[in-house]
Amino acid sequence: MMKHKVNAGIICACLLLLITGCGAGTESGKGQESLPGSALADDLTQRESADETFHDDLHDDPEENTGELSEEPADERNSDEESGAGPAEIPAEESGTEPVEMPDEEPEAETAGMTAEEPAVENEFYQKLISAVRKCIAGEEVEMPEEYDFSVAIHMFPGDTLGYFVEDINGDGTEELVIGDTWGEDHTLIYNIYTMSGGELVRAADGWERNRYYLCENGMIANEGSSGAANSSYSYFTFDGTELHLVESIIYDGFKDPENPWFYSTESEYDAEYAEPVSEEQAREIMSRYVYKKLTFIPFVPQG
Repeated sequence: MMKHKVNAGIICACLLLLITGCGAGTESGKGQESLPGSALADDLTQRESADETFHDDLHDDPEENTGELSEEPADERNSDEESGAGPAEIPAEESGTEPVEMPDEEPEAETAGMTAEEPAVENEFYQKLISAVRKCIAGEEVEMPEEYDFSVAIHMFPGDTLGYFVEDINGDGTEELVIGDTWGEDHTLIYNIYTMSGGELVRAADGWERNRYYLCENGMIANEGSSGAANSSYSYFTFDGTELHLVESIIYDGFKDPENPWFYSTESEYDAEYAEPVSEEQAREIMSRYVYKKLTFIPFVPQG
């Protein structure tokens, strides 16, 4: 009898302990519900599959991308702002703003009115003359000392390419300023020749539309002048650096001798009073000795 009571008491105590343990776990909230082995395996398989899909997306072939941007959720777009990070830099082509290219600065001309392509003229006297001619062509008032003034042809009878060049035309080491024009394709003539002497400007030649100068291939300077159909002259000079010196001249004077209008002189450019009569053949033979150079002028006004 006592044995049965002891066994019953032990059984009751075990039941009481079992009930107490289960209740404590439920009340603390720390009890874990065990999962069957099959359910745990399925969960791990799903996680591995999701990871593989994510890594596959990162390594997709770039050529298969469309380049289109998907819209991000608002919370993801604003994550940088909430974290305090500055906005990311956006390339110009994505932002829609084209980069601004600064224009190249053109070099300033060294003299007033001079184009960038022209060579610089160092002589200040020549610079002033070139500037004065440009103003004259533009119709502006020009005040120049009378002895240094330029040809009236520049005012009244400009040809195809009115221009200038600076060159030592007689080889004495001093550069001259030569102002001239182009008539037609090959006819180049000179109106003015300026040079320097003793630090001062000297005008060595002054021509106009019917009194034109030419540079010859033999180093001489020629002049063609005319006062009408019955009177003209063809004169040839040396240039000593400041002055022209007559060497010889062919004069055509139909008023003096209509039957034989050709004359030769070493004293005068145009006066046949004391000149020697010559035949036309003799006159033309002398004239043929002087071949004119074709000159290249820098235009005062850019050619359009």
